[in-house]
Amino acid sequence: DHFMIVQQDDRLLVWDLGSTLGTIVNGKAIGHHFMNDSALLHRGRNRILAGGWDSPFDFTVAVDDQNLALSSAGTVADAKA
Repeated sequence: DHFMIVQQDDRLLVWDLGSTLGTIVNGKAIGHHFMNDSALLHRGRNRILAGGWDSPFDFTVAVDDQNLALSSAGTVADAKA
C-alpha cells in the first residue's frame, strides 16, 4: 500500500500510507519524512507520484466539479504494480 484517496465532508484528500519515499501530490511531497501525511485534491486535474520525483508511478486524478467523482489514468507501469 502506498497511498489512498479519501473523502472528508466535501473534500478529497490523498493520504500517504507510510511509504518509504513518500507521495507527491501536485508538486507537494507528503509522507512520514515530510511535514504532512495528506494533501487536498482540487477540482480538475491532479498529479500524484507514488514515490520520489523520478518515480515511474505517475497518476492523473480528475475531480469533477459537480459531485466529486473521480477518474484516473496512470502509466503502464502503474497497472502492473
